[in-house]
Amino acid sequence: MSFFCFFVKFFILTAYIRKKIRLSGVALLAYGYHYLKVTATQFDSDSQAQKRVFWLFSAIIMGTLTQMNMSNKELYEKCRAYGQAALEARRKFIGLLPEVARRRLWQEKGFESLYHFAAVLAGVSRDQVQRVLQLEKRFEDKPVLKKVLVKGEISVNKLARVASIATEQNQTELVHMTKNLSTRSLEQAVKEHKSVHVQRFEMADDIKQKLQKLFEEGIDVNEMLRNMLNQRDKQIEENNKLQEPAKSSYIPVKIRRAINYKYGNKCAVPNCQQKSTNIHHTLRRAIGKIHSPKFMVPLCKAHHDLEHLTDERVMMHRKLLTK
Repeated sequence: MSFFCFFVKFFILTAYIRKKIRLSGVALLAYGYHYLKVTATQFDSDSQAQKRVFWLFSAIIMGTLTQMNMSNKELYEKCRAYGQAALEARRKFIGLLPEVARRRLWQEKGFESLYHFAAVLAGVSRDQVQRVLQLEKRFEDKPVLKKVLVKGEISVNKLARVASIATEQNQTELVHMTKNLSTRSLEQAVKEHKSVHVQRFEMADDIKQKLQKLFEEGIDVNEMLRNMLNQRDKQIEENNKLQEPAKSSYIPVKIRRAINYKYGNKCAVPNCQQKSTNIHHTLRRAIGKIHSPKFMVPLCKAHHDLEHLTDERVMMHRKLLTK
């Protein structure tokens, strides 16, 4: 049987079966393997080169058919799994570099330098190599952080962000934060740790002019402002009495308006100037089962992530106490 006849017959038969019977990828693979195995015996037993070519093309055909049979979901899941494995392998490789440098393994294996070693074997940049070497020295007296670095449990980029605030006392907490927070949220947490900037209130010039005019006309400006603020406090108290059953995560419009009346459109955390992106339940929705302005605050994404991280730590602590 010629190669040409074999492949024409194979493609026509498999295409016909898939169309008529709608075999799954696994069933098609099993059928194809059986067909190829039977057909292989028809080739000249003395022609080893011919057999090797035959099995090579057979493997390519079956692999292609299997991939074509995957759904979009299956293809995405496979890509995601390979991507996660690649990132994990890269982190672990980078974590080994300080030991490679100490042993001068790169020289033993014929590489020009440690940078050359990292670039050829894993495509790691010079900056990444320098960063991991610096962090390893910086974490010398911080064993918890050093452990996650050399084991590749956390990326070098994330660890570099917390290195400036790391101490022997807070290293365990920082590891927990870097594992659970996004890069943006982590940057926000580090920024707040470094400096507490107290925002100063400044009145606009046109408001000052109007108040000055009222004062000159004999109006008690302080009393007027005090009454306005008291009225606002009363309205907030009334809004806090609002309650809606929390049947889902959807927050009713009137609840959102009440929250916006109290906090505006910025994050509720003092001195944070970011716009709010999430409404956080200070009383867990699963426990309170209500939407109420009294137990809800608007937060930016970074502070929202931090709040949920705090909730997770509290829940873990409670579980440990109940054991």
